[in-house]
Amino acid sequence: MKMVTVHHYDAFSTIPNMGNPAGVVVEGDQYSEIEMQAIAKQVGFNFFSGCLDTR
Repeated sequence: MKMVTVHHYDAFSTIPNMGNPAGVVVEGDQYSEIEMQAIAKQVGFNFFSGCLDTR
């Protein structure tokens, strides 16, 4: 699999690493559904999202 940048966000907290961890892939539309599921599994956060280009 190609290199993926996953941004780590902490929901419901202003203190780093104290909220609910969420992984976000900004250019998610360049990955298939299967690849996104593999990325989510490897990251291991409870929440994971991929942003898609809707233009």
